Amino acid sequence: MQDSQQKIKKFLFKRREDNDAQTPQTETAEENPFIAAEENERYRRMEREFEDYRKRKVLSKIDRLITGEGALDDVREEIRSVASGARAVVVPRLAKAAKRALSDSEKMEVLVDYPFAGGPKKAVLCEIKAAFRLKASVLVCVSVSAFASGNVRALEKTLNVLRRLSRKKTLTPVFSAAGLGAEQIGKLALMIKSKGFGAVAVTYGEPNATADAVKLLCDALGDKIPVRVAGKISTAEEAERLFLAGADRLITADYLALSRSALDGIDLI
Repeated sequence: MQDSQQKIKKFLFKRREDNDAQTPQTETAEENPFIAAEENERYRRMEREFEDYRKRKVLSKIDRLITGEGALDDVREEIRSVASGARAVVVPRLAKAAKRALSDSEKMEVLVDYPFAGGPKKAVLCEIKAAFRLKASVLVCVSVSAFASGNVRALEKTLNVLRRLSRKKTLTPVFSAAGLGAEQIGKLALMIKSKGFGAVAVTYGEPNATADAVKLLCDALGDKIPVRVAGKISTAEEAERLFLAGADRLITADYLALSRSALDGIDLI
């Protein structure tokens, strides 16, 4: 509680405290009950404002996955509902509509599926290049099934292709931790480091794709490569576990359910 009070006063009311210091009071709270009541109300107001700020800070780290199952107007509304600082993550067929719905200062990312191991496929390359033409960042779901079976060279070939595509562009590979053990996650982290990606993402909610797997990857990559987590994240408890595991950002289609959650206890300030 004391730490919370110190954060509130330091962050929100430093200027107010400085002004109070320059204007000495003739009476103290102990001497005048009206002053005590005013100070209590001011502190409660400070707490409410700080709590609102904390929730906004958390929501700015949660990106909304939009698959566009509804009408186009519904998609635009979903895009506009994304919190300030967060990002709209859309599938390729919605990229142009999302670009029109967002302002220049708002961020959009396009999620492209790369479901095979090895060399590039023309359709996937076209989707990635189209997203780059819209000045959007790209998330690419990379298959690790061959890697999980011991075929390391297939995944390395895929990452080499993506690395060449990402020169001077923002491209983030998305890996599934399903079926990967601790040793394989460590090898995957070494491969990611060797390719020089600025960030990676990992799926959550599949078998073995747990907060523990996220923590293993975050620990193996270190602080220089942020890890985003994508999946069915709909409760504050899940979000907190993933942030504590080391996740830098979350991506979820259950954005509304999560944004309505209390998000208590999650402090990213």
